[in-house]
Amino acid sequence: MSEPIRLITHEAVPKCGSFEVRFSEGRPSRYFYWDDIAGRRDQVDSQMALERAKTLAKAVRDKSPSHRKPRVGEAHELVTDDRASRRF
Repeated sequence: MSEPIRLITHEAVPKCGSFEVRFSEGRPSRYFYWDDIAGRRDQVDSQMALERAKTLAKAVRDKSPSHRKPRVGEAHELVTDDRASRRF
């Protein structure tokens, strides 16, 4: 099975940041920027950015030649920056 795709949250300023989708094979990361301040909502909010990041991670994972479909009751894991696992 291939190495996991990491989803890393960056939030240097409160309510503004990005989600980084980091690939294990060394290709460049993809960033999804978000802004939860209502007065500056020219970008997407954090929920939409997270959904887009997860969608990309799942699509790349599913295209991987070493990807195996889960058995009933299994879930794939996405490693996050805090070393906890998110299942999807």
